[in-house]
Formats: sequence, C-alpha cells, structure tokens
Amino acid sequence: MTIGATDFSTTEYSYAETKGDYDLEHFSIDHDRKDIIPMAQRAAAANPALKFMATPWTPPRWLKSNGHIRNSKSPGLVQEAKAQKAYAHYLSKYVTAYAAENITISRLTVQNEPHVKGQFAATYPCCGFTAEQERDFLRDYLGPRMRKDHPDVELYIHDDQKDIMVDFVKTVMADNQSASFVDGVAFHWYGANLKNYQYLEEVHKQFPHLPLLATEATLEA
Repeated sequence: MTIGATDFSTTEYSYAETKGDYDLEHFSIDHDRKDIIPMAQRAAAANPALKFMATPWTPPRWLKSNGHIRNSKSPGLVQEAKAQKAYAHYLSKYVTAYAAENITISRLTVQNEPHVKGQFAATYPCCGFTAEQERDFLRDYLGPRMRKDHPDVELYIHDDQKDIMVDFVKTVMADNQSASFVDGVAFHWYGANLKNYQYLEEVHKQFPHLPLLATEATLEA
C-alpha cells in the first residue's frame, strides 16, 4: 500500500494538504475511497491471510524542505521537532484510518528509496534521508509513536537498493534505541539485480534476526 502519492500516481496528493496543520485536524484519506480502498478490501476478502505493507514516498509538501511533493533536498523532511513529530503522527494516522476501513497494515517502511535526494530535477514524489537521518527519525519520532499507537505493526528500514544497504542498515542498527524499533529490512530489485545478492548475505550475516523483504521490482533493470 502506498501512503500518498508515488511515481505511479496520476496526481500529486497527500492526506494532509492544509499547510501548518501540525495537529493534523484536517487529515483525510478521502482520496483513496474511490479506487484504492475498495481494491484493498476486495483483496483482503479474497484472501483473509493477506498481509499489507505500507510505504510513504513523500510527506505532505509543507513538511518537506523543498516545499513540493516532487523531488527532494537533503534532508528531505523539515528538521524542526514539530515537523518530524507531525510526520510520525501522519504515518500513524494512516494506519488508524485504514484500520477503520477493515484494512490492517501489518508492516510499515520508514521511506521508499531514501537515497533519491537530489537525484533528478522535479521527477516524482520522494523524500531524501541519509542513514543517520532515518535513524534519528525512527528513534526519536516514528518508532515511539508507532509502538504507542500500533504496537503490532512491524517497522522496516532501508527500502532501497541492495548495493547501498549494508552501511545504511549498520548505521541504523548501531544505535541501540533506533535498533529497538527495527523489525526488518526492505530492499529493491534494481541495479545489477541478479549479481548483487552478496549484500543481502552480508546484512543477514551481521543481523540474522532481521527478516529481509523484497518490496519493489518494476522492471528488469
């Protein structure tokens, strides 16, 4: 499940379009009611054992340092505490709102492809995080919020390419507090996709307790 707009979306949108709404009083998933929610409900009805993972491509534009849904500066997320707190709440409210529609989110990644900061000029919805920035956001804001609101939801880090995952995962896991919130590592298919599985082996060797989950593969790149 995608939390807000993605590179496959036909429009730019988030669930909190009111600038400065740090308490998220105007949060709404109405955008998803026409197509996305009914499709997920049909899938869940067809297979009750199905588990959903949710991933954000971008925060609302007013929580980003570039002020736009598309593209990202570094850091992508505004670094003020009130902004990071609001974004953690935003992700939690998505899980809550979907649960109200009988769609249970069982896993959440912190950020889709955090490496994309500055990759292209105004291409698609994204938000850049270094490993250190993802570590800190998870440790100080998202992890505590999700454990409080949704203790059964598993949190996955990285959600990016295999060839950059070892150092990224090591950085997040080196901090005991952030590591306590990590339930798994997500990775993507791209690059030398059939020749770079050594990076999965290395992460598994260093963190054998963490599941490794492939979360995106849209072309044989």
